[in-house]
Amino acid sequence: MLPDSLIASDEPVLQATGLVKQFAGRRVVDEVGLRCQAGQVLGLLGANGAGKTTTLRMCYGFLQPDAGTIRIAGIDRRIDPEAAARRVGVCTQDDTFDADFTVRDNLLQMSRYYRPRPAEIKARIAALLERFGL
Repeated sequence: MLPDSLIASDEPVLQATGLVKQFAGRRVVDEVGLRCQAGQVLGLLGANGAGKTTTLRMCYGFLQPDAGTIRIAGIDRRIDPEAAARRVGVCTQDDTFDADFTVRDNLLQMSRYYRPRPAEIKARIAALLERFGL
């Protein structure tokens, strides 16, 4: 849920400017820009390999852009990645949990998106497992 201050402001919840990403010398995202206001729905359309998933992965912090800026609720992802990550939730179209992992291992893997300190990871996972009786 977004805070009232963000809903009432003109500050976009997502603003990406000039995003570029290359893999093995091939530019897969080329100067992409996005802007999404609170309450707005944004969709990316394109052929397979057009860079949609790569663009989203840069926006939620799984990949770093080679160029460009990403701001989440006014926070520059490069300047304060932890604060930006705390304001993003990701729901992929496919199941993202690994059935071969334990619950603890899945939580550990997912926690790496947010780059917490190792001691914080262990304490938080232990608290969650206890809270849900796992």
